[in-house]
Amino acid sequence: MGMRVSSKSFLLLLAAFGLLAAPVLGQGGRGVSVLARQPAEALQWDARVTTMEMAGELEQVSSGSEAIVPGWYHERFQQRYRGLRVFGDHLLRHWHDGRVVLVNGRYHDDI
Repeated sequence: MGMRVSSKSFLLLLAAFGLLAAPVLGQGGRGVSVLARQPAEALQWDARVTTMEMAGELEQVSSGSEAIVPGWYHERFQQRYRGLRVFGDHLLRHWHDGRVVLVNGRYHDDI
């Protein structure tokens, strides 16, 4: 009797052993933590996030309004390198009453 493995189990095994397109580990780059909460900094980072998203270096993975505190909206971006996710690197852009007030997270600036 042969062992039968479902396609879902097979894909999970491949992923577990890193044989599928695994996230890039920011190799050769410098990890940068971002906390832009002053108005001028937040605006600069807003422009940078927009530029990186348009260049395909960031992908918006989630967004939504704050359920508890009205007027807040959040966007989460995953860093990408040549189409692959960069492991552990996300930037978050926070809006309040229609304007960006905070950008925070981590990314690799030189990969």
